[in-house]
Amino acid sequence: MRKRFIIVLTLAVFLLTSLYADEGEWLLKDIAKLNLQSKGLKISPDEIFKPGKPSINSAICQVGGGTGEFVSEKGLILTNHHVAYTAVQRSSTDVTNLIKDGFIADTIDKEIVARGYEAWITIDFTDVTEIFHKAIKDIKNPVERTKTLEKVSKEVVAKAEKKNPGYRYEISSMLNGKAYYLFKYFIVKDIRIVYVPPVAIGEFGGETDNWMWPRHTGDFSFLRAYVSKDGKSAEYSKDNVPYKPAMYLKIAKDGLINDDFVFVVGYPGQTKRYRTSYSINYYQNVFYPRFINKIEEIVGVIDKYSEKDQAAAIKLASLKKGLENAYKNFQGNLEGMKKVNLLDKKIQLEKQIAESLASNPAELKKYEELHKKFKEVFDRELQNSAKEFAITGLNISSSILGDAYLIYKYSIEKEKPDLERDAGFQERDVPVLKRRLQMTEYGLYVPAQIELFADTLKEIVRLPEGSRIEAIDEMFKGNTGDELDKAIDEFVKKAYAETKLIDTKAKLDLFGKDTKTLMAINDPFFKLAAALESTIEVNKEWDREFIGVLNEIRPQFIDFLSKFKGGFLYPDANGTVRFSYGYVKGYKPKDAVMYDPFTTLAGVIEKDTGKSPFNVPEKLTKLEKTKNFGSYAVPALNNDVPVAFLSTIDSTGGNSGSPVLNAKGELVGVLFDGNYESMISDFVFDPELTRAISVDIRYVLFIAEKFTEADFILKEMGLK
Repeated sequence: MRKRFIIVLTLAVFLLTSLYADEGEWLLKDIAKLNLQSKGLKISPDEIFKPGKPSINSAICQVGGGTGEFVSEKGLILTNHHVAYTAVQRSSTDVTNLIKDGFIADTIDKEIVARGYEAWITIDFTDVTEIFHKAIKDIKNPVERTKTLEKVSKEVVAKAEKKNPGYRYEISSMLNGKAYYLFKYFIVKDIRIVYVPPVAIGEFGGETDNWMWPRHTGDFSFLRAYVSKDGKSAEYSKDNVPYKPAMYLKIAKDGLINDDFVFVVGYPGQTKRYRTSYSINYYQNVFYPRFINKIEEIVGVIDKYSEKDQAAAIKLASLKKGLENAYKNFQGNLEGMKKVNLLDKKIQLEKQIAESLASNPAELKKYEELHKKFKEVFDRELQNSAKEFAITGLNISSSILGDAYLIYKYSIEKEKPDLERDAGFQERDVPVLKRRLQMTEYGLYVPAQIELFADTLKEIVRLPEGSRIEAIDEMFKGNTGDELDKAIDEFVKKAYAETKLIDTKAKLDLFGKDTKTLMAINDPFFKLAAALESTIEVNKEWDREFIGVLNEIRPQFIDFLSKFKGGFLYPDANGTVRFSYGYVKGYKPKDAVMYDPFTTLAGVIEKDTGKSPFNVPEKLTKLEKTKNFGSYAVPALNNDVPVAFLSTIDSTGGNSGSPVLNAKGELVGVLFDGNYESMISDFVFDPELTRAISVDIRYVLFIAEKFTEADFILKEMGLK
């Protein structure tokens, strides 16, 4: 009987794996378990990831909030246009608008600094679960549990960095605390811009086409990584030399066709596939609606100033782009949740798990107690959410207040022993904190920020009792109605007129000063930061309690879920390097509609309106009209140039810029988006509808060679 049960269970797991063959953003150590050779992979798992040896992982980096890949021995990085966008915006002015016109450095000495950018390369990662589980084994108090996890994390990291100077270490939790890994990174701190196509190619279709198919965007850019002459990580210096990666990716000689096997190694941000109904309820009814409304308000203000002033438009461009992308993502998730009745489905799943435990009263009782704890902790989170959102709103609306709090908070934390400081304020974090202060000026347009900050304060003072921020109530006590609005407007205008924190040099000079010195300056933003500190600390203490409770109960829920599904669960994405695979494939979004997996240059021309975001550059129109496609024409696509393609690869935010590789590990595309139907894939993966969208490497090369005449790029990649 036992043997028969094992056979049935094995068959069930096999069928589950086959049915959802493309699902999962897997840890690199688990690739061998996927039996990929039987599914189309023609290289060994060791060629993708092998600690201590050059592998495909060695050619992948985390950069600019997305992913990039090395494509030459001289540190050339290929990534998305939208990943490099902020670096381009920071180097643009109303006179030299690199966003609009693009940028190209045909020699190394012409490359410009990608301000604020770093490249993180994963060297290895180690399972340290036992250390963490042992440390919290007997701790029942959730706040103490969280503090202990923070303490152990700092200790493990400090020990590793002391033993291996020159590397950065980070702890990442998997499966909601069931496992912990210590990741080892090499950080390249000097990144420069090499080649970015004009916005009419790199962002063709704009927000109209964002998250949509068919797509015709040349979403790619080239950066370069630099290190010191001895190969060590170093800040920008004219004496630095191009970084030599342990491995770089080779361009595929043969293009893709329908049903081809493809895979990705990248840095996906965050998925939430194992969340309970309580978490789904929070996102559906609180988080997404609030942020969607807030983003609408902010973008409205940005547009008002951008339409009147080109300098304002450039300063605010990166913020606007990020907010609009988040808006569409949040809106799509919210619509998707409601469309598939995700909340009801989660509730039904949880009921089914309970029913499966009916024959085991002890386990059923444990499961029911677990649900009671979930309800209690999320009920409290819902009560606290308005105040949490108000604090977030202050940071979003005023980067100057954010900088003031950063400087003020560091003045407090630096008085503590390093390992007792709050996360993010240790000595290892000082370069990061200073860089944040430096980057503010490149997106700061004071008139817009004054309006946004005033609007946020007006919202906060009108929140229900118990949800407002006490320090802000005290500032405007005694004012009501129009008088209250007037008092807020006057305070904000005066604060921005008097503050020293708009000047970057002044901020950096103040960073590291003691608290007494900062308060003696009598800057309005330092005074506000100090007044907010008690509220922020109370909120942080609740966060620790919330995290501590979830750290105890989520792993237990994962255990019940895993037993119910009868299979091995991949961990949710969390910003660490992951592997995903799938096939080139179209999809059917609705009745009588079928999407092909490839778009072509002809489709770009079809969308041309002559106005942004569908304005095709004249030279590209001429290339299409004369059919000057060179070797990039594909007979199967009516002798046209492929632009973008669909695949069943599982991806999410952070995967932008990830290399799409064929079965032989050769570069065939650069992932940049998902289809609208896949937005909900952060919560649930649908193999019939979820698709990743990538720019075809043939379009990248076509634009570089034929449109820009950047032969040096192709030559460096070994193609000329």
